[in-house]
Amino acid sequence: MRVRPEEEEEFIALPSERFYEGVIAKINRGRRTGVVRAASGREIPFNFAHVTLVGDRAVLENLQEGMWVGFDVGQTSRGLRVTVLRPMNSGGTGGSSGGGLRGSSGG
Repeated sequence: MRVRPEEEEEFIALPSERFYEGVIAKINRGRRTGVVRAASGREIPFNFAHVTLVGDRAVLENLQEGMWVGFDVGQTSRGLRVTVLRPMNSGGTGGSSGGGLRGSSGG
């Protein structure tokens, strides 16, 4: 993933998991969109059509608000967006603190 230099400091790598960790904060099934809240508190939107789901529980219909997920991001013309979602067991992996994106969602 290519990151603009000014955003480079916002990322904290998870070397063992290769995913950021967070929780699904909002889902709008009618619009087929949602928002993931990173462990740092930053909120990153996603669109069902542009997200790849991975893992054994990887079905869009199974996504729920409050569900703990691993995720990756990409830069789009509309800003930072979630590109990969991996539903996880409740509470995440437990092996990493601060394993999310820093900063605010900035509009």
